[in-house]
Amino acid sequence: YSRHLVYVGTSDGTVSALDVRSGDTLWLLPSVGKLVGPAPAAITSDGTTLVYATSDQGLIGIATDLGRELWGFGANNNGLNAIAAVAEQGKSALVPTNRGLTHITLATGIQSWVLPLDVAFTPLISHDGTIAYIQTIKDKALRAIRVDDGQVIWGVSNNSFRTFSA
Repeated sequence: YSRHLVYVGTSDGTVSALDVRSGDTLWLLPSVGKLVGPAPAAITSDGTTLVYATSDQGLIGIATDLGRELWGFGANNNGLNAIAAVAEQGKSALVPTNRGLTHITLATGIQSWVLPLDVAFTPLISHDGTIAYIQTIKDKALRAIRVDDGQVIWGVSNNSFRTFSA
């Protein structure tokens, strides 16, 4: 982005923005949770929100300008089952939770829809960001889902897990 920043998460749950040219810390947000990785899970398409995945707090939305926490999703009753998959050119994410496959808007953290399926892994997203491919646990089916509304386009089951890529 035009500000030339790199975003870094540490093992203690601190997230910071560093100037790529000087290495100077522009902002630091302490203790957002137990980060799943050092890099953001997503950055919104307009560059205003970072999304980090945590093992204890769910997804956290952080403003890129000042490093303040904007929203949280997945803690308590939603229970994340896997890392979110970014879709719709950075505008949304699909999150496997204990309630099913959940669609959230990355700028706000607001849930748009839930598809009550037992998703086994992080969904794979089509190149254009409009279709998600999921593997379910109980019926071991591979399904194609429309990202915008959560409608199942098709499903295939043969009682065994599949390896697939999109």
